[in-house]
Amino acid sequence: MQQFDIRLSRSRITFIISIIILHVSLDLSYYFVIAPHYAYMGFTLNPDILKLVESIFFTVLIAAILPWRIKKPSDFLINFLFMFPVLPTLSLYWLRSDNRVYTYMLVVSFIIINIIIKIAPIVKLSRLKAGKQIGLAVSFIGVVIVLAFLLYRGGLRFFNLNLLNVYSFRREVGAVINVGLFSYINTWAYKVLNPTLISWSLYQRRYDLFALFTGLQVIFFGISSHKSVLFYPLVIVAVFILLRRFKKVHIFPLALSGAIAVTALIAIIFKQILPASLLIRRVLFVPAHLNYAYYGFFSKEGFVYMSNSVLSSFIDYPFAYPPPQMISLYLQGHTNTWMNNGFLATSYMHFGFWGMIIFSFIVGFLLDIVDSLSKDRLPLWFSISLVVVPFFSLFTSADLTTALLTHGLGLSLVILWLFSSRSTLVEGRDKLSVQ
Repeated sequence: MQQFDIRLSRSRITFIISIIILHVSLDLSYYFVIAPHYAYMGFTLNPDILKLVESIFFTVLIAAILPWRIKKPSDFLINFLFMFPVLPTLSLYWLRSDNRVYTYMLVVSFIIINIIIKIAPIVKLSRLKAGKQIGLAVSFIGVVIVLAFLLYRGGLRFFNLNLLNVYSFRREVGAVINVGLFSYINTWAYKVLNPTLISWSLYQRRYDLFALFTGLQVIFFGISSHKSVLFYPLVIVAVFILLRRFKKVHIFPLALSGAIAVTALIAIIFKQILPASLLIRRVLFVPAHLNYAYYGFFSKEGFVYMSNSVLSSFIDYPFAYPPPQMISLYLQGHTNTWMNNGFLATSYMHFGFWGMIIFSFIVGFLLDIVDSLSKDRLPLWFSISLVVVPFFSLFTSADLTTALLTHGLGLSLVILWLFSSRSTLVEGRDKLSVQ
């Protein structure tokens, strides 16, 4: 028992150190790369040493309670939530001397989610014997329908693979392809259905199908002009490789720290800013920046109370433009961009700090549902690959209700339920153990 406790302590310490390394990587990359190039976008420098101490304290506190070993999907996803929107927010907190009260509530919200995952009971749901076949059929038919629709609507006229030109095409192509129900179905194909087929191909070791569906994802990117669509297969491959080889979480912050270091050095040494802009600025610091922007605007102008979504029939929406455009107006003086953000920002937008608490309970229960559907039925990496993209949207770019419907989080849970039918993956050609 004593030897086990020593190993446990060493693993926890290793994990905490890896999180601190990630924190330092974020701080240095912001100081030397992001602030010098993007101060005009709000990424300014105003360091506060006291807030640095607070930031490190919160980082160590959270790292001390996070799962350091991945035993169930929520272990991975809660770490994902911390390493992307939460930790960059703690970096900005001291680097720009941002708001203390909101930062404290963000930490409280995160801790609530972690507690709910640990205390919530396993939810038992009935299964369908033909769940796997239905899940595959729905995914394949949905992808074929979307591809046919995009071609029918002339989507290839807007085809573009240049990451620097996506904003030149996005609005025009969106008006053509995102019409009616397809404004939802298209996104479901990008974020849930085709990633499901990519994950299944990897599971079956059908690398020809993997190449086919990955190529299709590139086509979806080229037509839709949404950069994130291009990177979803990379996320799935990373989950596939890392979770089958490593179960201890410290490898993930170290890998992310390495990616940050490489892109930052490319920017500093070779003066090529694009990789750092895509990873460090867009993926990591933009959601953190918008967390404070949402707080700054709605704390002064009043809350929305979900009048822009499910309660629109009962409560009048108080602003002239949708929330993402109001934030654009607040930060940039115009409404030409849609500044969406994750639930940690939009929950405050709806109900203030009470909204952050309520939404955190809901997110915790959603993660518990993922665990319940996966337990003793699916390989760990496969379960995560089916839901990681919609959860990433929830964490970084979508309101809770929007993530559940538009971004396919609800659909991904249905797909996970279908694939979790008894003996769905146990008897496949891949003899990986079921987690």
